[in-house]
Amino acid sequence: MIRQSLKKWAGKTYRAYRKWRSQNAGILCYVRSSDAIRVLLARRVGSSRNRFFSGGGRWGGSGGGVNAGESLWEAAIRETIEEFGDHPVLGRALQKFGGDVPMHWNAGFPLYHFEVFLLELEEMPGQWPTPHAADGHEWDRFGWFSLKELPRPLLPGLSSLERRLELLEAEK
Repeated sequence: MIRQSLKKWAGKTYRAYRKWRSQNAGILCYVRSSDAIRVLLARRVGSSRNRFFSGGGRWGGSGGGVNAGESLWEAAIRETIEEFGDHPVLGRALQKFGGDVPMHWNAGFPLYHFEVFLLELEEMPGQWPTPHAADGHEWDRFGWFSLKELPRPLLPGLSSLERRLELLEAEK
């Protein structure tokens, strides 16, 4: 009797977890300059008391939830354009991949899946991100940072960003 109750409870809990578990994706854009790789980071607006969930005061890239019928890559592109605005340099970088997907990793944790895609731009775009992007209220500062200049604190899950940038710099 107890065993059946536990099985029933576990089944309901797992189904609820699968339904609740969020799928999120975002893009970190970077450029190769003559001296270093520079990555675009933005500081998230929000309560510093609830940094774990809101990311308030932490630095990261674009990102958000996956809509029904979207792949993680499609959601990452949409979120980047919504949050940072569109730019021809971004468009050319996305066209390069066509149906392929750039290097990515899961920067989330068990109940929070966040797929981060690294996207190389051919040049550092002027006037981008645009301060008037549709979701511009989510971020209060933007900047292009080298590995040696990365701001702190970073969003959870980006702890491996430094190592990934080191590997990209070594490819030069």
